[in-house]
Amino acid sequence: MAVLLTIDPSKATEINPQTAPSALLRIGFEDLAEGSGGTYDHHNPVTGLLQATIPLAGKAEIDLAVARAKAAAEAWRRWRPEARREALIKLADLIEQNVDEFARLAALDGGMTLATGAEIAMLSVFRATVRRAAAPGWMSICAIKL
Repeated sequence: MAVLLTIDPSKATEINPQTAPSALLRIGFEDLAEGSGGTYDHHNPVTGLLQATIPLAGKAEIDLAVARAKAAAEAWRRWRPEARREALIKLADLIEQNVDEFARLAALDGGMTLATGAEIAMLSVFRATVRRAAAPGWMSICAIKL
C-alpha cells in the first residue's frame, strides 16, 4: 500500500510507508555497513514488521569515532568564528528545506505523526536561530528585521 507522506502537498511523493533508508554507521566521512557490536532489528512501530537491520558500533568503531571527533573538533576550533556561524546557518537552512523528509523519517522510526516530526525539525532550526542571535558580535554582523 502506497501513501503520500508530506507536510507540504506541493512536495508530495508516493512512497511505501514500510520503506526506511539504509542504516549505516557513519564515522567521520566513512559509512560502514557493518559494526563489531552486532545488529539491531528495527520494527515499524505501527505494524510491528521488521523495517531495517541496523549495524551497531563496538569498541573498535567507538574508538575510531572518538579519534575522528577529536580531530574534527581541533579543525573546527581553527575556523574563524564567521565561518563557523555560516556553516551553522547553512545547516539550519538545510534542516528547514528538508523538513518533510525529517518528518517522514520520524514517522517511520518512531511512529509519530508527520506534523510532530516537522515540529521537532523546525524546533532545531529555531534553537539554532536563537543561538545565532545570542552569539557575541552577531548583532554587529547581521541585520534583524522585526
